[in-house]
Amino acid sequence: MKKNILVVVALLFNLYCEATDPYPKNKFIDVTHYQFYLEVNDSTDVIYGEASVNNPF
Repeated sequence: MKKNILVVVALLFNLYCEATDPYPKNKFIDVTHYQFYLEVNDSTDVIYGEASVNNPF
């Protein structure tokens, strides 16, 4: 019985803590093409990345 109550409390807490994105969005911009390049080097623990984004204005 205690386990069931704990599950219900956890689910309710999860609904209360719903994640939100506070960053303002521009609905007139639509990114149509994007490309990511990632390079991981295990010997130096370095991660290198590049991003290319094309959006028509």
